[in-house]
Amino acid sequence: MAYQAKDKIAIQNLNGFQFDRKEFEWMYSKLLPTTRAERDKMPGMDALRSEMIVLGACLVNYMLRELNIEKCMTSTYALKEGILNRYIREKKVRQNKYIGHTDHDIRAKSILNLAVKYHYEQDHTLKVSELSSIIWDGVNSLIPFSSPNDKDLLQYAAILHDIGKFIHVSGHHKHGQYIIANSNLTGFVPSELLMIANIVRYHRRSFPKPEHPGMNVLPEKERNLIAALAGILRIADNLDRGHRGFVTDIKTKITEDKIFFSIVSSHEVEMEILSAKENAGLLEMITGKEVVMIQE
Repeated sequence: MAYQAKDKIAIQNLNGFQFDRKEFEWMYSKLLPTTRAERDKMPGMDALRSEMIVLGACLVNYMLRELNIEKCMTSTYALKEGILNRYIREKKVRQNKYIGHTDHDIRAKSILNLAVKYHYEQDHTLKVSELSSIIWDGVNSLIPFSSPNDKDLLQYAAILHDIGKFIHVSGHHKHGQYIIANSNLTGFVPSELLMIANIVRYHRRSFPKPEHPGMNVLPEKERNLIAALAGILRIADNLDRGHRGFVTDIKTKITEDKIFFSIVSSHEVEMEILSAKENAGLLEMITGKEVVMIQE
């Protein structure tokens, strides 16, 4: 209606058309006293909207006044498209942060392709990667044999930690180790793949031992690093044990003999904390400190 009131040629797509507050007030004053039959005859009136347009105009008028808005722009997209667009965008942002920029990072792309191939659970693995990164940032000072690149390996392992379930849930940590070690992923040297495979192998059940397959070919420094990263992954995985995504942050405090993790969540996460504490032994063994967890 505002468009046609400007004596412009009517078009089908009005997406992006702008009008100011005075133009709206003119339309508003015209609409208020009308009947539906009268509105149906107005130029530019959509027959499907004529019944509810007065109520909608009242709401817009209230918002313009309360928010002191002077100019408006129309959109032909519905709320559902906006919600879907935001959902996809937020997913992409999280993926880029906790896997890597898959559009131009060949290593991240290789990891994602392998995860998709073996039907990974996206929300859970991204959450585990997120929590692993937070824990790493809090405790990496206790791991003297680590390097900045090790955080990437931890994140990659977090994304792939459950792909062994494609073969069978039972023993999926070992199935995952086999898949990764034999994947020949682009962008990785064999030693890096072996590191990721072993981190996945030890994200649950038994602790690493030098005589285990995959560990017996590595020097002690790399075996210790695998144990440390797997220890972090165990805690992160169990903090999302129910795959609910409830834990949003972890605050770390380190004392002489303890590591305190304050778990941040707007929900009750007693089950996740209990499970994570039960699986903190590997990190405790590597750091020589007791892990204490409480919900903030």
